[in-house]
Amino acid sequence: MVSVYFWDWRFLRMVIDWIGFHIVVCIDAQVRGIRHFTVATMAGIPPLVLLLGWIMLDHLDGCNNFFLLKHESEHGNYHLSGVDVIGNGLMTLLLLLTKIAVKKRQTLQRGQKSSLIECVIYRCGLKLEVLEGPAMTVTSRARTGQVPVARRLAVATVGTNGANRANGANGATLHGPVLTQRMKFIKISQTFAANDTVFPWSVTETGRCSVWFLLPLYVIGAVGLILSSAVLVNGFNDVEYEGLLAQSWIAVLCSLAFVAPFVALYQRQLLKSVVTSFDFLFYAFQTTSANLCVCIMYNWDTSRCLMVLSWGIWAQWVLTLDALTPVMRERLGVHIRLAAPVVVLFLAGHIAVMCRIFFVGDVKLQDAVVIEGTIWNRHLIVRAIPFYFSRVATLSLWYPRLIWRLITASNAEVTILRGSVYYDNYFAKRGRRRSRAVTAKNIPERQHGKTHRRDQVAPAVNCDGPTALIAIQPH
Repeated sequence: MVSVYFWDWRFLRMVIDWIGFHIVVCIDAQVRGIRHFTVATMAGIPPLVLLLGWIMLDHLDGCNNFFLLKHESEHGNYHLSGVDVIGNGLMTLLLLLTKIAVKKRQTLQRGQKSSLIECVIYRCGLKLEVLEGPAMTVTSRARTGQVPVARRLAVATVGTNGANRANGANGATLHGPVLTQRMKFIKISQTFAANDTVFPWSVTETGRCSVWFLLPLYVIGAVGLILSSAVLVNGFNDVEYEGLLAQSWIAVLCSLAFVAPFVALYQRQLLKSVVTSFDFLFYAFQTTSANLCVCIMYNWDTSRCLMVLSWGIWAQWVLTLDALTPVMRERLGVHIRLAAPVVVLFLAGHIAVMCRIFFVGDVKLQDAVVIEGTIWNRHLIVRAIPFYFSRVATLSLWYPRLIWRLITASNAEVTILRGSVYYDNYFAKRGRRRSRAVTAKNIPERQHGKTHRRDQVAPAVNCDGPTALIAIQPH
């Protein structure tokens, strides 16, 4: 799209950037000159920022500004220009590249004296396993007996057919032995007390809560979810404003009543890990931005704002379900797959609003200025509809990924938190590799009985010989 915008020989610059971006995506497979490659990646970020600024401020001469979507009606004229989409797309790309470069630099700093390479793109699934722990302190009073705790562990190792055959042949293939290794999970020696929740609660027994509590809870939740979508549909059909306002209030109250017990039983440490992860922050930013755009386009109408508030409540519920330990999931009778329809309805609602703008026309949906200012003697305007379109497009690409995780996950797995894996760099210098192998053999002894933080690479390395490359995936 940037090449179309340039419309001359400058499009060759974008071909180079396209190739460079795909090389960055494959950074986990880079085994030679990793540090120089990481530095080059970080050095490529400022030119991307400069290009974004010049396009948004119209500093480039001889460019072809074009429209992707345009709708004219008696209610108003809406258009979506190529510059708007390019600007928002480059912002998302800049965010992802920065995340990759910074994460890779951090892993290199942690492993300066090691030949182990920690992957930053390829991640593995995690699940929560219930253990029986010793007596623990709840609120300010000690409880005796066995208290369930949860620990993040790697999911079962599942090899592909080719990998399994390679294992059976001791690393030999039809083309002879190959220097490959087993990809290993970076173990997390950390436990989470199930009763260390947002609202302190003592775990004295296991099993589900009473049906007289769960049945009304899920009925209220279903009512809130259905009404949050019904407000949008009824608004399209010109239902009376009082009726929409009543539906919106009921949707918000029912949604809060359903989500409140879950939030109260979130494990504190798990919740902190979830809300500080990149996936959560990325999804939350895109979701919140799209919701705010809907409020702006409806000119902060009370019924629509309440509808969007209920959408936000359900979205945050989905994104923070990882903070529920298996003990609490069992007590609340929730399965992780129940969150998939919520994501589908949320995404369908935003797509319906976008289609309403460009293909139907709605007098209630009006474009508005979100940000306006002057930078370098250039007038910068960020409008609601182009910004909203970019958010919906991004969610349409990323939410199917989340939906797939939800519908394929077992009730013990998490969907936002991901595990790290590593492999050994065979192309390190021979002397250096020998010294690393000696160091790697001592790792299991050092980590015995010791708790490691998540950012420490302390796996057990098999140095007896080459093994097959096995991907760690959820069941």
